[in-house]
Amino acid sequence: MRFSLKAATAVVSASALAIANLPTSLAQSAEQSFNGKDTCISIDSNGNIVAPQPGDCTQFGKGGQGNTDAQARNVIFILGDGMGHQEITAARNYLKGANGRFEGLDELTAAGAYTTFAIGEDGKRQYVTDSAASATGWSTGTKTYNGALSVDITGKPHENLLEMAKNAGMRTGNVSTAEIQDATPGAMHSHISKRGYYAPSGDAKPVKGAEARENGGLGSISEQIIDTRADVTLGGGRKYFDAEVQQGGENRNPFLTDKNDGGADWEAGKSVRENAIAKGYQVVDDKQGLEGITVANQDQPVLGLFHDKNMTRKFEQTVPVSGGCGEVRAVAKRQTYPALNL
Repeated sequence: MRFSLKAATAVVSASALAIANLPTSLAQSAEQSFNGKDTCISIDSNGNIVAPQPGDCTQFGKGGQGNTDAQARNVIFILGDGMGHQEITAARNYLKGANGRFEGLDELTAAGAYTTFAIGEDGKRQYVTDSAASATGWSTGTKTYNGALSVDITGKPHENLLEMAKNAGMRTGNVSTAEIQDATPGAMHSHISKRGYYAPSGDAKPVKGAEARENGGLGSISEQIIDTRADVTLGGGRKYFDAEVQQGGENRNPFLTDKNDGGADWEAGKSVRENAIAKGYQVVDDKQGLEGITVANQDQPVLGLFHDKNMTRKFEQTVPVSGGCGEVRAVAKRQTYPALNL
């Protein structure tokens, strides 16, 4: 179908004019009703900002769909940050062909997808959600603003999945190819207003204001990782653990019922890494160190830091050729991690 640019501009202008002239009451009503949940209120009838609580904006609430009474013995949650069905399909078509399958990814027994949005500190919907707000949603069930980790729009912390699992007596792990402080893994072991508050001090992404330990806060994301104490924590972001701790004292995680610190409090003047070792962590930096690990538990948790920043990714050239039945043959494609010698 063909039509002139002038006509298209006229249509867009007319639509914009119609939207702009909607009565304010209707606009405010729509602001609160787009998600379809009468409990998902972030601005009340008096115009006051209200922080939605866990489950308030989810379709089935905190209890889920209730399709079965069966309980899983173990839960492994795999998340490709920014990787939707369209990216997977494009990669599959290119590397495997129209009738191809990924040997690992396509054999998983369950996959999930959900729609999402963020809620700003002003209570208004934010239609483009960043990794921090999205991760807060799936890890705590709470809507928040872009940039926040496991806190609601007023800054109140909410219990995340890793903390729930630990309190239920389960063994836990958090593994990422990104900086372990990054938004997606960060939501599982920190509660903080800004996703970039990686370190307790220094020039590289230091925590500021009331959230710093020296100001009575929970501390930087790196410090909170140590306080959360998963059995296994692997990823990048090593250099932020070399930053100096400014305030000693106790574990400040707000939700853990058993705060096992390996018999050592935080010590100011030492790095996060040095404090972690004092608290019983086994800290490794490469494949050889990781292969030497024989136990990982709350007495001897593992902290693997394999790059100063994100893990190095390298994609070699792929050359698709016709192979019949829609199959595609490709030259080696792999993701490399030099620190692990992989």
